[in-house]
Amino acid sequence: MNRLVVFICLIIFYSCSSTKKMSNIETNPLPLDYSNLDFWAAHPQKKSYSDSLPNGFTKKENPQIDVFFVHPTTYTSNKGKLYWNAKIDDEKLNKKTDETSILFQASIFNDNARIFAPRYRQTHLKAFFTKDKINAEKAFDIAYGDVKAAFDYYMKYENNGRPIIIAGHSQGMKHAAHLLKDYFDGKPLQNLLIAGYIVGLPLENNYFNNIKPCESPNDINCVCSWRTYKSGKYPKFHIPNNKIIVTNPLSWKRDEEFVDKSKNKQAILLKFANPVDEVCDAQCHDGLLWTKLHFKGSRFIFNPNYHVGDFNLFWGSIRKNIQVRTDNYFRLRN
Repeated sequence: MNRLVVFICLIIFYSCSSTKKMSNIETNPLPLDYSNLDFWAAHPQKKSYSDSLPNGFTKKENPQIDVFFVHPTTYTSNKGKLYWNAKIDDEKLNKKTDETSILFQASIFNDNARIFAPRYRQTHLKAFFTKDKINAEKAFDIAYGDVKAAFDYYMKYENNGRPIIIAGHSQGMKHAAHLLKDYFDGKPLQNLLIAGYIVGLPLENNYFNNIKPCESPNDINCVCSWRTYKSGKYPKFHIPNNKIIVTNPLSWKRDEEFVDKSKNKQAILLKFANPVDEVCDAQCHDGLLWTKLHFKGSRFIFNPNYHVGDFNLFWGSIRKNIQVRTDNYFRLRN
């Protein structure tokens, strides 16, 4: 079965299922030592799925920039005792993360960048749906504490003044946006920011004080964000408004211009090795990115929420845009 279909079915199951009682939250968790490469899903000093390339793609030998990528929730299992936060040394979970998000999402950025993607004690998927908001927020704080520690380590030992992209999806987007607010928003580090690709959850226009939404394909020091839904459909609790940042990943603008599927080249679906053209169109509408799927098997996807495809559906377009913004960054800085 198409991997995209499987992921969407998982989202349906967990968003609709009743929330089992979670184990007590971990108090005062010990900080992780990110000098240990085991705590990185992707790092320049280790081989990882982020190094993978589909057929027909190459990458540059001397990367000019860095990408700090925060992976989405892969901690979804109901087997055994449920914990609010994943164990950092859960080999099965780490393998799942590597073979999904790191392969299909982080690899987008490997053309001209070193990729740093930390493992972290991610919060269980059910935390997004539970009524126990207090413990859920504590669990998210633990997860963000790890991401923050990894970024501190990266800045101290790895960055050395290199331009950077901050990227994340879903739970990873939540933490990546938090990083941008804490470290970049109106601070000197914003000058090193090529762009943020923070995707999968609603990002309000006023979340940042100084970081603006990207308005064109070559803007820098800005953020792109979107949530992908079937054209004509809305989330269950959607309140129509224009307060959410939505970027069209085919035009890289924020207007409501419809962009035809013919402009969507080299998306990644079931087989990572074989990119597919014209898998979907795209249009910004009312806080969402609307699209209609056009690939084989898409008629069996009944959930209108295309969350798991936020990056994959536009893989080639995002990869190309990274180079456009990077080139413009160096042109302006020089």
